[in-house]
Amino acid sequence: MSACPNCRSRDLTRVDMRIGEDEVRFSRCRDCEHRWWVGAQDARRISLTDVLARVTTSAGAR
Repeated sequence: MSACPNCRSRDLTRVDMRIGEDEVRFSRCRDCEHRWWVGAQDARRISLTDVLARVTTSAGAR
């Protein structure tokens, strides 16, 4: 299990989801409220701006 990059707590809430063809994971630390997104496959950090752009692109493709 991973830890919060801000405070190192392991008390996290995680939500895995698919946006278009991309699998992403939203994580939130229950101790310090830090929030972040990563690619579910490679665990690379993704900015909120990038996540929103993916949602917009995915919604437009429908």
